[in-house]
Amino acid sequence: MARVRALAAAAGAALSAAQVSVIQSTASGQSWQPQPDLTWGPDFESALDVTVNASQTYQEIIGFGCAFTDSSAFNWHDLMNATSQQRFIEAHWGASGLGYTAGRVPISSPGEGGW
Repeated sequence: MARVRALAAAAGAALSAAQVSVIQSTASGQSWQPQPDLTWGPDFESALDVTVNASQTYQEIIGFGCAFTDSSAFNWHDLMNATSQQRFIEAHWGASGLGYTAGRVPISSPGEGGW
């Protein structure tokens, strides 16, 4: 529990109040329309205590990961050298990284005649 509290405190410190510009596009046709700015900051005024009961489960989690999209494949292959590729792998799946254990590969993109 101490690790969770420390992470929450670190996240709160990192998210000091800042203005965020908002641009919105909608399915009804609104495209790239500026919206009122928002203030980004901590959600809570004080530290939170989180208790995890490892003996009580509600669902099975098979892993955490990311999606391998067309653009990420392009960036990997065409824009990264071997050193950058290795750093990317370590940052996501390595022991000192995020600890990903899964990856999602889309079958096709809607703009390419898919679905």
